[in-house]
Amino acid sequence: MKYTPLATTLLKVNDYHRLRIFVWPDIDTLQRATRDPGAGAKWERPEIRIWYGDDGTVRIVNRIIGRLHFYVNGFGAGVFAHELQHFIQDWIELKGIDVASPEAVPTLAQELTTAFWTWFYETFKETKTPPQGDQSV
Repeated sequence: MKYTPLATTLLKVNDYHRLRIFVWPDIDTLQRATRDPGAGAKWERPEIRIWYGDDGTVRIVNRIIGRLHFYVNGFGAGVFAHELQHFIQDWIELKGIDVASPEAVPTLAQELTTAFWTWFYETFKETKTPPQGDQSV
């Protein structure tokens, strides 16, 4: 069965790679879509294809290198940070980021966090209707 998220986006990890974000309508749909009955949010890494050059270079072929799943009204900054950290740890292990610079990982975390919350608040902004006079009568 196919499940439809409320919204998805791709966050730019670098010039080529992207992190896909899913926001599901509720926890039940998230759990069914991810096939994880215990999930309240979820990090997934797709099967990664890596190319090894004759000169010793290594390239991660996949464009989408991770997926984060949340459900609307079921997460906040802490849960987002937790799931993002799963991705970042994995990205470090895959050697997708050069950790020689002490700013590389914090900068990536900052950029992904800013991009996510900017997208999220624009996508899920509330429309507030101003009061129409005295409603108590």
